[in-house]
Amino acid sequence: MSSKAGTGDAAAKVLYNFWQDAEHVRGLWRRCSLASYKSASPEWEDVLDLDALNAKEKIPEGAQYV
Repeated sequence: MSSKAGTGDAAAKVLYNFWQDAEHVRGLWRRCSLASYKSASPEWEDVLDLDALNAKEKIPEGAQYV
């Protein structure tokens, strides 16, 4: 899932992305500039790591939360 947000020229726009893989089971919200996204190797910036938050808050595995 991806969405764009921003104003001004294309280089100033930002793309947000929700990413899941074996290391980020609960997910990771990240962002990069639209210009970076169009490149061969986008430079993503982590915005919210749900797995790290889960560990920090000591939420038991399998527990559901909003």
